[in-house]
Amino acid sequence: MEGAHRLARRALLACLVGCCLVVQLSWRGGHDSVLAAVMPAAPAGVDVRRKRFALFIDSDAHGPANWAPALQAVRGEGDVVAACLFLAAGSPQSEDPSWKSTLDALGIQAKVVPADEASLELAAEAAQLVAEGKVEVIALAVKDGDFHFLAEKIQECVQVFSPGAKFEMMEIG
Repeated sequence: MEGAHRLARRALLACLVGCCLVVQLSWRGGHDSVLAAVMPAAPAGVDVRRKRFALFIDSDAHGPANWAPALQAVRGEGDVVAACLFLAAGSPQSEDPSWKSTLDALGIQAKVVPADEASLELAAEAAQLVAEGKVEVIALAVKDGDFHFLAEKIQECVQVFSPGAKFEMMEIG
């Protein structure tokens, strides 16, 4: 329960300050009630546009069993306009037909990139989607230690492509 209170406090402080909101969701934990309490519903009769999301998945951190739940978690928050899984070139998964068919069935694009450039590719693609106004939220399904590093890199890239652009980050874990 303490984690839920910490999540609510972090989300509330981020909203009050107006900075880049970092929301941590877990499709196993179910923090929906906490988010609902922090972010109240719109008044009746008000048409509120759903936020547009891009989901980026690290194949080293999340295999096929996690892809559908990750999509479901993001769809619960808004519209998924882009979903991409980054695969290291030369890895067994990059040539696995079952991975490719599962990705295709879920509508997730596979990007095979050199392993040492995956973080840069992800950050550049995310920043481009924000700069072009295609998404308001970047959702990352990555290793625990990678989220803050990638969030910082994405923020840096956005400032290069579109200084002053505002967007949110969401961690899927």
